[in-house]
Amino acid sequence: MQPPSGRRNRNNKSIGSTHVLVLLGLGALGVTLWQTLMAAVSLDFSNDDVVLKITLRRSKEALPSPEVRVHQQDTRMLTKELGNTLNRTLVVTADGCSCELISLDCISCVRHLPRRAEAAKYGALGVLTRRAIRDVTSFDLNDHVGSGQEPIGKLTQYTTIGNWRSWVGSNRLPPRLDASTGSEYANETWYPDCVGDGPGQSTLRGVSCFFAGMHADDADDDIVEPEVEAMARMQISDNITTIDALRMDVSTFQERARAKDYGNLPALGYLLAFAHMTRMNFNLRPHMRQIYKRRLKSIRNSNAIDPHDDALRVGLHLRRADSCHLSSYETEASQLDSVAQVGGKRMCYKTSVYIDALRRVQVLTKRPIDVYVSTDDSGSILEEIKNDYPSVYQSMNWHFLDYSRDLFDYQGMIEGVEGNQKALLGESAVSDLFHLSNIDVFIGHLGSRFGKMSWLLATARRNTFIPFFSVDGHSVCCEVDEVCADAKRYISNMENCLAFVYSLSGLELNKDYWEVGSTVRKTAWEKENGHSLGRRQRRR
Repeated sequence: MQPPSGRRNRNNKSIGSTHVLVLLGLGALGVTLWQTLMAAVSLDFSNDDVVLKITLRRSKEALPSPEVRVHQQDTRMLTKELGNTLNRTLVVTADGCSCELISLDCISCVRHLPRRAEAAKYGALGVLTRRAIRDVTSFDLNDHVGSGQEPIGKLTQYTTIGNWRSWVGSNRLPPRLDASTGSEYANETWYPDCVGDGPGQSTLRGVSCFFAGMHADDADDDIVEPEVEAMARMQISDNITTIDALRMDVSTFQERARAKDYGNLPALGYLLAFAHMTRMNFNLRPHMRQIYKRRLKSIRNSNAIDPHDDALRVGLHLRRADSCHLSSYETEASQLDSVAQVGGKRMCYKTSVYIDALRRVQVLTKRPIDVYVSTDDSGSILEEIKNDYPSVYQSMNWHFLDYSRDLFDYQGMIEGVEGNQKALLGESAVSDLFHLSNIDVFIGHLGSRFGKMSWLLATARRNTFIPFFSVDGHSVCCEVDEVCADAKRYISNMENCLAFVYSLSGLELNKDYWEVGSTVRKTAWEKENGHSLGRRQRRR
């Protein structure tokens, strides 16, 4: 049976079966893809499955032709129940991984990560899930998101939470960021695409120079590598049944989330939906993707070459700079009951802490490893790894962004930096977040907003759970200025895990904040439930 022909896309253009590769819902990117890739495709539609065999050629090199099945349950990414996934914040995947998001260490899940063919399926379905979200959402074209003066990590988190609450509560999203307000973290005069060159032409000011909109008109910008390759591999966007099923899944999830029906919202589905909202919000303009490509540098070692293009991508987020307020670096990762890292209590960690976690990943998987390094250290981390850990260095490939280390040499917090240095820090933060969105595994700081957002962006990109190891004693679910072991008692659902920020709660900060950290989450829980936790619940 041939794919449906004569279908019409968003722009009401006829889609014939001979255009199956070109279109893929990719718009202009599809044309570019057609020019650079050749594929031999056979499809067999039978009942609820789509069986695909694809040979993808880049230049003269042919990739294997895996057979991949897209089952009906694959289109229920957000509402599919797996094992004990309705237990608060316990994520269970179809591949056998089980992870409590309040914990610090889910590295063991690397053993359950999908290989190349299955990963392509997940990635392609992720692209289509975001398209389904757009399809069912109302966009107020007169609305926009305020850009503010926050650092990029904080801005991304706050904007995502605001959009999430609007989408769940009223099925509405602002189409794009405010393009009329400047930001100290963006110097739009550096980017020709952001500056109008004629009378009456507007200038994209502030961070709107970095990010395109969430609206359907900007949807093509949402698809970047490796999504392009995933879509080319899968060839599922022309299957009407798949698209309709994804829209139904999104609508069902949204209804349950709006009703706070947490008993019927699997943790993995909630995580994926929130991650896709983050990804839609972090929609880079083409010139920013070009900047990323120019800045990207790689060190490839002969011992780490993968002839099958199936390397495991591990993100290494080493937070230094404004987070290092103690006189010495910690030699071990912090535990869940470690101190709230407020003000002068923020901690940094020796490189050996990250390398130990990287070695664990290497032991658990037989795949070659590509390491995506992101750091605000003013020194050379790679030189340190090369000299002090030569066996690790030589057994992996390393990818990093070529920004001068002098950029990160400043005193105090990033908010205190001024001028062009601050603007370049903004650009580098955007590029680094995009860099880490490529990963399959995260090692770094989940207490950091930057770390949280990079992990969520990778989750959306892969459309599956990203195993993690957090060095700073803070999990996905708690803030860096909380004692996570104490906050854990009040994290009763995924909304509280992912979308709680004390500064957006409307509650006053506790008076002993600088001594014990934030306890606002406890206050919010008691206000919502009308009582404090009983002794039996505390012991749980």
